[in-house]
Amino acid sequence: MTEQPDWVRNLSQAAANLKQGLDHVGDILRAQTAMGWAFRGDLVATRAALAGASAEQLRELSAAASVLAAVADDALAGEAGGGRHERPGGDRPAEPSVEEWESGPDAASGGGEPPARVEGRVLLLFGAFAVVVTAYHPEGDPLHVSAAGLAEQLGVGIEELPGSRFIGEIVDDRVVNAELIC
Repeated sequence: MTEQPDWVRNLSQAAANLKQGLDHVGDILRAQTAMGWAFRGDLVATRAALAGASAEQLRELSAAASVLAAVADDALAGEAGGGRHERPGGDRPAEPSVEEWESGPDAASGGGEPPARVEGRVLLLFGAFAVVVTAYHPEGDPLHVSAAGLAEQLGVGIEELPGSRFIGEIVDDRVVNAELIC
C-alpha cells in the first residue's frame, strides 16, 4: 500500500475540522432555536428544538439559561424607580389587576374569575420562577410563579418542583394555599 500524498492528508484533516465546526454551529443553532421558542413561551416547540441534543449539550444550555436568568434579574433589580417586574419572556406584569385578568385570555376559559381551587403541574424551573400549567394556563401560555414561594407552600425543595402536581388557588398570577398531590 502506498502512502497518501501530503495534500490528501491535509484535505482529509481539513474535512474533519470542517465537520467538527459545522457540528458546533448546529449545536449553537439548536440552543438559539430553543431559547427563541422559550422566550415566546411555546414549551412544545422548545422541547421539539431540544430533541436529539446530548445530555452534555442540555447541561450546557441549562447552565447558560441560569446565567442569563440571573443577569436579567440583576438588570431588573438595578432599574431606576423599581417598578413592577415583568414575567420572563413577556411584557405582562407578574401581578395583573382584576381588570387585566377579566380582559385577558383566561376570561375566555370560563369567566373572569379563576375557580377557587385548581390542579397545577410544575413543568420546569426558569431562573427564580416555576413554570406552571393549569386548566387556565396551558403549555402555550403557562403561569410563572416564584419557585421559592411555591416550594415553601408545598414543603419540598426547589429542585423537587419540576413534575410536582398540586392543588391551589390562582390569585393575581400567584399560587396560594397550595397542597402537594402525592
